[in-house]
Amino acid sequence: MLRSQTQTEASVKRKEIEVHDERNIRIREKVGWQICRIVNYVLCGLILLLGFLKICVTAMLLLAAVLVMEFILEVFLSNYGSKRM
Repeated sequence: MLRSQTQTEASVKRKEIEVHDERNIRIREKVGWQICRIVNYVLCGLILLLGFLKICVTAMLLLAAVLVMEFILEVFLSNYGSKRM
């Protein structure tokens, strides 16, 4: 009887830890997504600013390439992640 109760308490503790870990994982995912959105807006603003100031076209193209690459990676990795689940 004591052994059964101890195992139950251990399993309850383990389950509680897993729930908190899952919650932390989701929080980190949401924070990462928000950071990604903010960086996208900053990059778009920077590209526009460089265009209006007529600064080096090469720098503007590099920033635009980073923005496009981020979009392509987002699509590719979301498709990959959905297939794995």
